[in-house]
Amino acid sequence: MIQERVVRSEYHVLVLGPGASWRRINQSLAPHRPCSQGISIDGVLYYGAWTGESTFVVVSFNMKSEKFNLIKLPLQAGINLMNYRGKLAVFDYSHLVSEQRMDLWVLEDESQWSDKNTFYLPISHINLVIPGELSVQGTNREGTVRVFSKTDYWLLHAIYDLDRCKMTEGVILPELRERLPFETESLHTTYWDDFESIMYLET
Repeated sequence: MIQERVVRSEYHVLVLGPGASWRRINQSLAPHRPCSQGISIDGVLYYGAWTGESTFVVVSFNMKSEKFNLIKLPLQAGINLMNYRGKLAVFDYSHLVSEQRMDLWVLEDESQWSDKNTFYLPISHINLVIPGELSVQGTNREGTVRVFSKTDYWLLHAIYDLDRCKMTEGVILPELRERLPFETESLHTTYWDDFESIMYLET
């Protein structure tokens, strides 16, 4: 007899100060599993989550009111999150190689998405060291994305400004893998954007 698996979620916040401790948040929210990195914008934390049966949503957490909200994704939208002009956006780059395009939706309010914005990247101008599938590895709040090849993680190919339609090429790290003191098949990197602090300092 196979027992049915029960999914349960609990949420806690860290209360800062002397004797810092965790406090549980009592809010009824559908169980979910985070599946993306979080983005903090104006005191609200956003992250992508999986709710089961191939259903993905964006979860928001207001740090002031300590309230969660589940936001449905637009049709055909990916679960990739970015800060675009100070607002949350989701983007899809599955057509980056075939059509050289990236689609983007901006969250206008708590649950309403903008119409699809399509950006065409001059990918054909990139001189690929090893031809393969291209992907977007990083973004920043100014609307800049970083494009790289999945077949060669230690070589960065291009940085593209969505608003200015400007491509910066030649950002390459040659032979970095050979210089590492350990064996690795891939490298994980962070982007240049700064992070929003949720800590309040008393003077």
